[in-house]
Amino acid sequence: MLYIRLSIALAAISMPLYRSASEKGIEKHTISSLTSPRELSTSLSAANEKNVEYSIKATMGTPSQEFTLLIDTWTKWTWIDSKNCNSCHASNRFNSKASPTYKNTTQLKSFYTNYG
Repeated sequence: MLYIRLSIALAAISMPLYRSASEKGIEKHTISSLTSPRELSTSLSAANEKNVEYSIKATMGTPSQEFTLLIDTWTKWTWIDSKNCNSCHASNRFNSKASPTYKNTTQLKSFYTNYG
């Protein structure tokens, strides 16, 4: 898996937000005019108490590769499945070989995070 630490500038943002309470369907919502990452996290945490998932459509790489990212309100990390991951089952996995702007960093030998 690849990991990305999301950094949101302190400027207003607008992005489509998808809410899925069950497999029956996805409701589209819009987050707009947020002023800080904390505001985003706080508003989603309150809604997540009903056991729903929130996701956004995002792109990464050059040329752009599209992903559906789950918004995790408990951590600062966002995970994107990689084509190099044999145990990842997502259909849209990041292909580093298709992105000339991708840089392999070997500095990260191991990774640990604690999920509440």
